[in-house]
Amino acid sequence: MFTFMRYLWLMARGPSSPDAALHFFNNSGASKNKKGRVLKRAIPGLHKRCTVWAPLRLERPDLLSIGAESFLNVDVTIANGAMVSIGERSFVGPGVKFCTTYHHVDPDERARDPSAMAKPIVVGNNVWIGAGAILMPGVRIEDGAIVAAGSVVTRDVESRTVVAGCPAVFKKSLKKSEPIATAFAAGSKNQGAAAT
Repeated sequence: MFTFMRYLWLMARGPSSPDAALHFFNNSGASKNKKGRVLKRAIPGLHKRCTVWAPLRLERPDLLSIGAESFLNVDVTIANGAMVSIGERSFVGPGVKFCTTYHHVDPDERARDPSAMAKPIVVGNNVWIGAGAILMPGVRIEDGAIVAAGSVVTRDVESRTVVAGCPAVFKKSLKKSEPIATAFAAGSKNQGAAAT
């Protein structure tokens, strides 16, 4: 009963704060549809036809954009000191981490200036990011690319390619007619798995 009343209150009072909406989204026992409506109303960068599953860890709701028909699975972390943009029809597996912030590499410089810096992360259309992958500051994943599960992406990923590993490296190109499901077919060794 409390969850339903909280939902009605959040919807009736107009746009809620992103923090309140995120708390409701992650902690209420409401249905996925109700939680999604509250979240999308509070975070304007979410397309009305994207799907996000709880829990979601999000540092800056104002620096997030997710396109139509894209899907974020459970336990996604978006540590975004800079913009994170996800295109249309892209899939993000469980436990994926988007890390836009970084510090100076040189220890003397880091001691003088401990503040964090940030670079945006851009994910194109029709991208598949496998479970547990980590995307580092400033990377761009082009349209149709696949990032295998557990990969650490430190460089841009070209369109219609598969990358895997730590750090993620090129494994193969995808043909125009090749369905994503065959990207990891028998005979292509050491490619990991892009399970979601």
